Amino acid sequence: LVVETAGTIQAQDGYLIGTVTKSSQKQPHLPFVLRAKIYQADESKMIIGIDGTTTRITIKKDTR
Repeated sequence: LVVETAGTIQAQDGYLIGTVTKSSQKQPHLPFVLRAKIYQADESKMIIGIDGTTTRITIKKDTR
């Protein structure tokens, strides 16, 4: 699944905090805020987990 979003993100105290203002998924309420624990990050990808879940999400750098 690929979802394109727009907004702002910042890393703070081991967490990624994002405010999503535009999304390719149908979201009834924009903007919304995401808070995710950062488990791993390097130059090409970041692995995060959304608070309250056990799912891990890999975000890859767009090199286009």
